[in-house]
Amino acid sequence: MSILNHPQTQQFLNQIIFWDAKRPITKKVLNRIDIAALIAHLSPDSLRSMTRDLLYKLQTPSEHISDVEYDTAIRRYGERLNVPPR
Repeated sequence: MSILNHPQTQQFLNQIIFWDAKRPITKKVLNRIDIAALIAHLSPDSLRSMTRDLLYKLQTPSEHISDVEYDTAIRRYGERLNVPPR
């Protein structure tokens, strides 16, 4: 599951998108999506699951990534996005 398909994200998008409009997905809507904020609201387990799903889709052997390596990578990525640690 991607971050944009997460139920919390979908709920937010449904609040800001007017589906009956001629062009429901506008530049204004896309600019309101803050990926760092979405990541900050997800639990570590949700992030881990999404990452492992993505690695599987990319055919990267996620089983070779230890939990320590995963947590380190997520922490570094969060620092780059200025996401506060949990």
